[in-house]
Amino acid sequence: METAYFLGVDPGFSGGFGLIADNGDGLVYPMGETEHDTAAILQEYSGCIRLAALESVHSFPGQGIASTFKFGRSYGFLRGLLTAFKIPFVDVTPGTLRR
Repeated sequence: METAYFLGVDPGFSGGFGLIADNGDGLVYPMGETEHDTAAILQEYSGCIRLAALESVHSFPGQGIASTFKFGRSYGFLRGLLTAFKIPFVDVTPGTLRR
């Protein structure tokens, strides 16, 4: 039987992916150095991911225009990858999944 995963995605500058397997094992990947690297990471697990939580982003007071644009670009890129690889996902705000 193939391992099933839950995926958490942080689209921030130093973001990455957290995968939790149905047996409780976990894997963490930093964001790829290029968009192709990032796509390769998601593609490797795409058939096994049952649900992804994508951190919904927004700008913060005092945050520069360039950094806000980069953050939004990363979010849109990751959302597109999840859609392209047919990975079901939900948007979550930071802190939503804390216990």
